[in-house]
Amino acid sequence: MGKAKFDILPEDIVLAENKGIKIKDIKAAEMVLEENKELAIEKWNEYFGKSVNDED
Repeated sequence: MGKAKFDILPEDIVLAENKGIKIKDIKAAEMVLEENKELAIEKWNEYFGKSVNDED
């Protein structure tokens, strides 16, 4: 069993790490993340306590 880590940036989805995942599965995951990028960022911020309107 493998694992992959993606960085979700405002301008792009970047594969940060891949250990044992086939490239076709990585591409499928990238497509899902791209389609749901706003939701992923929103949920990340909710979980870690950062509002979308907070300034850095």
